[in-house]
Amino acid sequence: MRDKLKDKELEDFVEKHDVIYIRHSLSSTPQVYRKLIFDGIAAVHYTDVLKKGVDSENLENHKNPENFEGKAKGVLKRLEYFCNKGVIVFADYSDPPAGLEEKAVNIGIIPENECYEPVRHMPGNNDYPKGFIYKQVELCNYVTLAYAEAIPFLAVQPRGGTVVKWRSAEKLIKFFYRKKLGLKVDYESINLELLLPFQQEVLCSEYLRTKASDEIKIEYLLSPVGRGLKTIDIDGANDTNRVSAQVSFSKNENEIKNKINKLKHLAKGYQGSKKLMQVYFGPYEKREFVHQTAPEIKFVSLEEVFDALKDTRILNDMLFL
Repeated sequence: MRDKLKDKELEDFVEKHDVIYIRHSLSSTPQVYRKLIFDGIAAVHYTDVLKKGVDSENLENHKNPENFEGKAKGVLKRLEYFCNKGVIVFADYSDPPAGLEEKAVNIGIIPENECYEPVRHMPGNNDYPKGFIYKQVELCNYVTLAYAEAIPFLAVQPRGGTVVKWRSAEKLIKFFYRKKLGLKVDYESINLELLLPFQQEVLCSEYLRTKASDEIKIEYLLSPVGRGLKTIDIDGANDTNRVSAQVSFSKNENEIKNKINKLKHLAKGYQGSKKLMQVYFGPYEKREFVHQTAPEIKFVSLEEVFDALKDTRILNDMLFL
C-alpha cells in the first residue's frame, strides 16, 4: 500500500471529495485479478489497440486518452480528470474471470494531482498472450470488503459506464468508510438522508408492518418492495385492507403531484374485496401540499418513519452500526 493519509488530512479529504464508482469488468486471469484486489489497484482495460498509426506496444502511448477512440477515450478522460481532482473510490471487483469465485470491493482514495499509469500484467490468456495493459492507479487508505458486506451498495450500482461519479450513495459510503477507517463518526448527525432510496422503501415497509396505525398496518407483502410496479413501491395487506404506498424523498412539487396522480389513477375502478388504503411517504415539509393535492391519500412523513425505527436492528444494520 502506498503512503497513507493520516489523521486530520485523512478526515478533511473524506469530507471534501467526491465518491466515484469503478466497475472492474475486464479481461483478466485469476492471478492478475487477485493482485488488483489485494494490492488496492483500480484499473480499466478496454482494447490494447490504439488509434491507427499509434504504436500500442509502447506503454507511453497509453497515457494519453486522445490516443484512443470511442468509449475508451471517454472513460480514460474521466479517469484522468478524477485522478487530478482527487476522489474516494468504490472499486467493484464483482465480475471475476472464469476460475475465480472471489468477489470483492475496495474503498480507498486517489489523492489530488495523480496520474493513471499503463501497466502490463502477466500472465495473459489466449486473447491477450502478451499480457493485459491496464490503465491503473493505486489507492491509498483502502479497505477491502467481502462481497456480502457490500451488497447494500451493489444493489444500486450507478448507471453511466465504467468510471462514474456516484452522488446517490455518497453520504452512506462516506459514513461507512469513516467507520472502517476508525475515524470519528458523529452519531448524532445520523439521519434519513444517509439511506439509499431502496433502503428508505424497505424502512417504510417495516414501518407499515410494525409501527403504523391499524388501518394501514400490513401483515404481509403482495409484491417485492420497490420492484413490482412503477406506480407504487409497497403493496401489502391485512385482514380487512389492501395497502398501496409510494415512497419519495423528493421535495419538487411537480414530481410529487405526478406520483400522487399515479396513485390516484391506480385506485380508479378498484373492486377488490378489501378496502384500498393509499399512503404517501414523503418529507415532513410537504405534508400540507400532499393533503391539499389528495386528501384521500394518507400522508406519513419519512422523518416519522425514521424516528419510529431509529433504535431498531433494521436501521442499525442498514447503517452498519
